Amino acid sequence: MSQATLSEPAVEQPPAAIPAPLSALTATQAPAQPTHAAAQPTLVAAQPALAPAQPAVAAAEPPVAAPPALVTTQPAAVSTHPAAATGPLFVRKARLQDARHIFDLVNSLSGDGTLLRRSYAELCENIRDFTIAERLPHPASDLSSEPDFLGCGALHLYGPHLAEVRSIVVREDRRGLGAGDAILEALLAEAEVHQVLSVCLFTRIPDYFEHLGFRVADRSAMPDKIYKDCQTCPRLYACDEVAMVRGPLPNVAVLGPSTLQHPVLEDPLVQLQLRPTGTTR
Repeated sequence: MSQATLSEPAVEQPPAAIPAPLSALTATQAPAQPTHAAAQPTLVAAQPALAPAQPAVAAAEPPVAAPPALVTTQPAAVSTHPAAATGPLFVRKARLQDARHIFDLVNSLSGDGTLLRRSYAELCENIRDFTIAERLPHPASDLSSEPDFLGCGALHLYGPHLAEVRSIVVREDRRGLGAGDAILEALLAEAEVHQVLSVCLFTRIPDYFEHLGFRVADRSAMPDKIYKDCQTCPRLYACDEVAMVRGPLPNVAVLGPSTLQHPVLEDPLVQLQLRPTGTTR
């Protein structure tokens, strides 16, 4: 052996670090390099979906209404009824200017005895008894058009015990429009305002008035009516009208006795007996 070897042992140097293969690197030794997936978010997460960003077309635009049916665009059929060319029916108290219409209408039915004939002066004097029905002009017609006169009726007051519905008549070419019922209901309402106990009338069509509360009555129970009109009527003892009353029968009279005096012949009729005399001509 040599001196150098014996005197100073050789210092062993640590071996040089040998790089380990890449496959041997542990997770703690591996360089922290983020993956592309972690470094860059996916396109799905970075960009919102197109569906929620753009609302549906149905929600953005209101629905389109369907066009109206062809039936509504066609003109209505033209009616030949008198009410088709006029406005609503209207009932009011008569004014002096209505006396001419009332005079013509009432006297048009006086020839056969349906109504008593009235003079123009008498109608003017009693115009406040009358109620008339008329049709107002149609809104589309000329503004200067006058109302259409339909009919009339009167309520004559004898006193708080009795009133008479009279002269109810509707033009023949305007019947069927409800004018008669409207006039009669207005007259009955007027009688209630005056607190009249009984309302009477004389008619040839009693069935029409029964549904309004009228009933057949003895004409002698209404002497005021007899003294006012019937005594001057040519049909006094051959009247074909039916007396009707609504409410209790009146038990008083203001125009004459409460009981009627019927004519009585002073001498009874004698039956003649003819006997042959034996003479000849």
